Amino acid sequence: MKRRCLVALTVLAMAGLTPSIPRATAREDKVVGLAGLPGGGGYRLAYANGAVRSFGVARDHGSMGDVATSRPMVGIASTASGDGYWLVASDGGVFTFGDAGFLGSLGAVRLNSPVVGMAPTPSSRGYWLVAADGGVFAFGDARFFGSMGGAPLRRSIVGMSSRPGGDGYWLVAADGGVFAFGAAQFRGSMGGAALAAPVIGVLRSDSGDGYWMVGTDGGVFSFGDAPFHGSTSAAGRSMVIGMTERAARAPGYVIVTDTGEGIVRGPQGPDVTSTTGTSPTTTTTSPPPAGQGEAAIRDALVAWYNDERRARGMPSLMRDPELESKADEWVRDPRFRAEGHQSAEQWAANPYTQGFFAYGEGITTQAGSAAGTGGAHTSLFGSSSHRSLFFAATAHEGSVVIGVGVLCRDGELDVVLDVAQRRQSREGEPNQGNDLSFPSGPAEPQVHDDPAAAPRC
Repeated sequence: MKRRCLVALTVLAMAGLTPSIPRATAREDKVVGLAGLPGGGGYRLAYANGAVRSFGVARDHGSMGDVATSRPMVGIASTASGDGYWLVASDGGVFTFGDAGFLGSLGAVRLNSPVVGMAPTPSSRGYWLVAADGGVFAFGDARFFGSMGGAPLRRSIVGMSSRPGGDGYWLVAADGGVFAFGAAQFRGSMGGAALAAPVIGVLRSDSGDGYWMVGTDGGVFSFGDAPFHGSTSAAGRSMVIGMTERAARAPGYVIVTDTGEGIVRGPQGPDVTSTTGTSPTTTTTSPPPAGQGEAAIRDALVAWYNDERRARGMPSLMRDPELESKADEWVRDPRFRAEGHQSAEQWAANPYTQGFFAYGEGITTQAGSAAGTGGAHTSLFGSSSHRSLFFAATAHEGSVVIGVGVLCRDGELDVVLDVAQRRQSREGEPNQGNDLSFPSGPAEPQVHDDPAAAPRC
C-alpha cells in the first residue's frame, strides 16, 4: 500500500530565483566521514545519523546512532592513541568517545555555513573545525593560523588536514583548490583543472611536506613528497569518501568507499597480496552487509537513474557530495513532509547549493511494499511531468550532477532527487555556459519497472 505517491519536480534558474516549470507532485545511513588510526591498520566510518563502524584493528567506543540530534553528523577524527574519537555535526556540535576529550564546540553558535569536518592536534588536547565557507575554529591547544572565511570560493571546502607538529593546516575545496596556513606549505592543487568528479578529502604525507587529494570517483592527486601509488575505479556504483594510511606506515594509502570497502594502493607489503613486485596492487577489507537500508537505496536510485539515461544514449551523471548533502539535509528536515519542496529562496540560501546555477528536484514518499528503490524509481519515472528530470541536458559535459537524499522512517520511504548544474563561471561573472534544460523524453524503454524491487527500507 502506498500512503502517498508525491512526485514533484521543481526547476530553478539561480539567476532569477524563480521556478520555471510547474511542480507536479507525486537508519544504515549515509557515510559522511572517515578517520584512520594513527600509523594505519584500521579506520572508522561515521554516518549521518551518528552511527560509527570500525574496521581492521580499530575498536568501537560507542556512537550517536541511537541518540536524537538536531543536525546530522559530518565528520569523525581519531585521537593520537587510536582509542577514542570525536564526531562533529553540521552545526558544530562535538561528541566524544573513548579517550577523546571534549574541548568545546559550536553547537550554540549561529554559523554562516555548515561545518564539514575536523582535524585533531598531535596531543589530542585540541582540534579544529572547518566550515564549508572556509571558516576555521580552534579549540583546546589548537592554534588558529587563518581561514578562508569571507573570501570568495569557487567551490565549497570539503576537508582539512593538519601538519604533524600541529603548527599549520591545509584546507581543500571540492574543485581541488588547496589553501595553506601556518607552517603548512602549498605544494600544488587541482584548482582550475577539469576534474571528472569532485574532490572529497585530503591526507598529508608523514613528513608534512606533501599531501594527497582523492575524488569521489577514486582519482588520486599527489603533491610535494607524497608519492603517487595509483588511483582506483573499483568504487563502481559506490562513492569514495576519503583516504587513510596503510598498516604500520607502509608506503601507500587506502582509498575508502561509502560501503566501507578499503582499496589499498602501494608497493607490495604485509597488507597487500601481489605477485607484481612494486607495481600498484589492490586488496579490500570486508564491507558492511549490503542489500537493504538507506545507503543501499541511495546507491540503487542513482544507478537506476543512469540506467534509464544510458538506455537512451545519454551519458551518466556523477554523484556530487555537496548536492547529496543538500538533498539529505532537506529530506530529514521536519518541514519536508509538510512543504515538499524547498522554495527558491530556501535553495538559494542553503550553503550546500552556492556552487550551482540551476537545478531540478523530484520528491516522492512511498509505503508498504513500495517503500524501496522500486517504488521510488517507478513513481518518479512514471510521472509524465517529472520524467524530464531523467533527461537533464547541457552542452557542457560533466557540469551536471546528481544528489539523492533518502530517509526510512516508520515503514515509509522519503526521497529527494536533485539534478543540478555547476556554475561555469566564477562568482560575480556572467553566468556564461549555464544551460541546464529538462527536455521531455520517451517513457519506453523503462529499464526498471518493478515497484516492489529491493533494496527497501
